[in-house]
Amino acid sequence: MPNNTIRKRFWTPNGLYITERVARSNRIGEGEITRPGKNGGVFLFRVDADLYLKEGQEAFLNIARKYGVKTTWFVNVGNYLGSPAGLEQLLNDDLVEVQSHAFLHRVYPDKARNINNLREAEKHLPPRRVKGVVAPYGIWNEGFQSALEELGINYSSEFGLAYDRAPFYPRVMDRPSTVIQIPIHPVCSGSFAYAGLPVDEACRYFARVIEEKYRQGIPIILYGHPNDRDIAYNSQVLDFIFNYASSLAGVKSLSFAQYYKTLCLDGEGEPGGQMKTSTSSFSGPVKYPLPIRLKWLAVCLLSEIKQRFLDDILPPGGKQIVLDLWKRIRGTIKHG
Repeated sequence: MPNNTIRKRFWTPNGLYITERVARSNRIGEGEITRPGKNGGVFLFRVDADLYLKEGQEAFLNIARKYGVKTTWFVNVGNYLGSPAGLEQLLNDDLVEVQSHAFLHRVYPDKARNINNLREAEKHLPPRRVKGVVAPYGIWNEGFQSALEELGINYSSEFGLAYDRAPFYPRVMDRPSTVIQIPIHPVCSGSFAYAGLPVDEACRYFARVIEEKYRQGIPIILYGHPNDRDIAYNSQVLDFIFNYASSLAGVKSLSFAQYYKTLCLDGEGEPGGQMKTSTSSFSGPVKYPLPIRLKWLAVCLLSEIKQRFLDDILPPGGKQIVLDLWKRIRGTIKHG
């Protein structure tokens, strides 16, 4: 199965949108194995720590501690080596599970280089009973999946393969893999901050996502980046998500390792109970005045154009020029 992705729009309750590159087809292929029956009533939060940003990391940890939410941090190890205190802080937090986001923030088409990249990361992580990996950029291919199998990885999570689904075993080389895939929702608070959309819009969006996931009988699994520079914005949205999810009766906060055990080992962290949907001032649409609505739609469109150029057209050397231009355009729209 090749890595086959597309940039997709994800719409808010108010008709605005942000974009993310995800799997072109989100259907489970013939012969792939789903694991139904243990998916409802759980909340998992995945943290993709691409690099160490002290203020962002501490904000995430403090908000998780405020609501007693367990988080699983997938650390891009190469970018943490210069800040050993950052990794030590995660390892000493009782609510944190630390897993691998590779050593270099890259995914290769072949098995051998992926093995080397993942093995180098493992050298700097403590031994774990359950080992998980998240691929950089959410990229998935058979070379990457084969590397996970050879290294004895238990689970992974790539929205370039699947998202918003129950866990399953992907097919690799025409057989079910031994490494279970735990799909997430592919949009994070940073996507909204990057597009310049208001905090309230992001909160309404995630309130709807949380409610829809439970009704569909799949786990509530969201993620974020502690290294996103707009720490205040992300902290407000993260506080809302953790508060909202933890207030739902019957929804249990689990780490990824605990959830893996409920799926494959019948172990600790067994989910249960029924969710009673709490009321939220962010759960419904709001009628923005037409000029405001048009301004935000323009921001959405320009953000999408920028992402398509960066991902699909420009060589790496030309990206910084476009990013600088984008900042000036966005600033004109927001303050004009």
